[in-house]
Amino acid sequence: MRFGANDPPACQTSQQSPGVTNDWSKWAPEAASAANGTRYYWVTFSSIQNGRPQLFVAPMTVKAGAVDVSYPALYLWNQPATDDNHTPSWDNYQIQPIIID
Repeated sequence: MRFGANDPPACQTSQQSPGVTNDWSKWAPEAASAANGTRYYWVTFSSIQNGRPQLFVAPMTVKAGAVDVSYPALYLWNQPATDDNHTPSWDNYQIQPIIID
């Protein structure tokens, strides 16, 4: 199954492959469940979009057996934009989903 976050337009650029490189993906150590029965999984990865590898995170949800991987990737804003960030990693953070009705 292909993540929508791996498509260049979802990566905040109009470059076509091989101009964008997404690699070194790591899954979060735990999934979170919401009251509505949705389960949230997170993956972080390194992406070269503007000449430098930077880190991004993308969600995947599962509800009633239906998997949704269409979400765009989120740029992790707190990394140095002038440094190469190749290796994503996870700690056991508590990520609480926000449900918007």
